[in-house]
Formats: sequence, C-alpha cells, structure tokens
Amino acid sequence: MSLEGGVSCRTHSIATSLGEDGEDNMLNLVQLVWECWGSGAPHHAALLFDLDQWYKAQMPSTYPLQSSPFTHACSLPLDRTHVLGAALCAPSVAPYASAHRLEEHFYPNSLSYNCIVLSTSEATLLNTTGIQRQVINSLLSQGGSALLAPHPLYKAAAEAGLLTHGSRDSDDLEEQRRALLTVALEARLSRFLSRCAHDWATGTHSGAGCTLALLIDWAWQRAIELKQSVKDLTAPLFVSSSPADRAMLRSLAHCVRQLAELTGLLDAVSTQCCRLMVPDALSELEERHACVSCVCVHACVVQWCACVGLLPARGPPAPLQAAYRER
Repeated sequence: MSLEGGVSCRTHSIATSLGEDGEDNMLNLVQLVWECWGSGAPHHAALLFDLDQWYKAQMPSTYPLQSSPFTHACSLPLDRTHVLGAALCAPSVAPYASAHRLEEHFYPNSLSYNCIVLSTSEATLLNTTGIQRQVINSLLSQGGSALLAPHPLYKAAAEAGLLTHGSRDSDDLEEQRRALLTVALEARLSRFLSRCAHDWATGTHSGAGCTLALLIDWAWQRAIELKQSVKDLTAPLFVSSSPADRAMLRSLAHCVRQLAELTGLLDAVSTQCCRLMVPDALSELEERHACVSCVCVHACVVQWCACVGLLPARGPPAPLQAAYRER
C-alpha cells in the first residue's frame, strides 16, 4: 500500500466537558485524511493525532500505530469516491466519561465524534463512537448471549480500560462474566441485565455457565463492594469539617446509581422469575433485595446531605441560616 496524496490536514483545539470536574478541558488534535493505493481500488484513511498525549509519551519519533496512545487511525468507507476534503465536527467531540477515569479513557481512540467528508457527488457524515462505547454497544445488542463465550468482549473491555485492575487478567470464564456484568452495570445497561435474568431463568444456558444463581450472586457481591465504597467515600464527612469535593461527590453518585440499578434488578428477578425458583432461594433473594434497598436509601440520604451542605456537620449552612432568620 502506498500513500498517493493528502486530502486534508486540520488542527483543532476543543473544549470538553471534563473541565467542569477540574480536569484538562482542552483537546489539541490534528486530523489527517489521505488517499491510499494498493492492489485493489483506492480508498481513504484518517488519523487523529493527540498532541497532549504525544507530549505525555515524551514525544517519540516512532511508535507502533496499533498500540499508540496518541493516535487513532481508521479506514473511511468511501469506496470509488473522489474526496475533496474532510473536517472534524468540533461540537460533536466527546471524551468517554466514567467515574473511574483510567489513562486509556484519554486516548484519541476513546473519543466519540462526527466527521464531514465532501466528495465530488455528495457530503457524508461519518460517526466514530470510541472503543469503550463499541464494547458497551456490543453488550447491549447481543444481550445475555454475549456472556456464553465472554472472552472476546472481555479482552476488548480490558484493552479499553473498562475493567478494574483486579479483574483484567482472569482466564476463568465465570470471572470474565462477572467482570462484564459489572461493565454493564457501570454503563447503566439495565435492559441488558434484565435480558440476562430473563434468558437465564429457565436454565437453558446453565450448561454454558450462565445461570440465574450466578446473576443473583454477582449482584449481591457487587452490592457489598458498593456498600464498602460508599462507607470509605463518606467516612471523612463524619470526622472532618472539610466539605466534599467534586471528585468525591461524583464517585458517590456513581455508587448510588449502581445500587439503584441492583435494587431494581433484584426486584425484577423476585417478581418475574419467582415461579422458576424454589421457596428457599426465593426467600433468600427477597431478603437480599430488602438489604440492598436499605443500603441504597442510606447512600441516597448521605449523598443528599453532602450536596446541600448538611454534611460535614458544621452548623446550619448559609442558605438554611437565612431561611431560619426569615421565619
């Protein structure tokens, strides 16, 4: 394959929403589009180059394109079309947002954006979703069947930085399923989790390791982890007078959302799958649902108190003091 000619080269400085959380709020990107010739028909390719990530990598002169943390290359689906120009739609650029922001989430292959390509016959709008969103969309489209053979999606999720460090290197299929269920929970894929419960309740996939018991046990263990996270996050509110910062409130909201999702999932399983469960298992499930629900309510109350200034306890906050004086 040889490079025949450049189509466009553009630079972009784009403000991002991450700036609201005190992080770098500018993306400095270079977009290259060129035409390639090989044994077949000519085609076009595009590359997104992140100057800031290149600086972080100490400005290497060469780097493998497939594993580069500062470039993202792709082929444009524009066969037999003569391209006149291409431009990145700056307002459409969106970094992948997560409560746990790993280094992989800041690479250019994590960006979601639109690109307008002008040819001699038409203008085409192309969309790139980013590798994290590709994994999440695959989970959502495949449903519970995605976990019958979880390794491909598990590997993709690990490469995209969607897994916690403790679950990145597991070869056990059950652990891979649990890790992907957690990915779905963090991405708010409640429909995916409900489909897993529906598809696995009858036991038709038990031979492959996908059972309702696995889903319930994962939900319970995840609730225990979230309860501990909430406890660790909020402990300073009861022993210190320092107000909660944005990072703490963001992490707490992330935990509360997951607890609410788990509460809804356990409720759905106990009401919709009750006829497929033995009485003892159903009774245990209902107890677990009640426990997770209580933890969720407690976390919501603490979150609200932190947001309105009732925690940490330093006397009535200014808005409340003013309200009391007006009475």
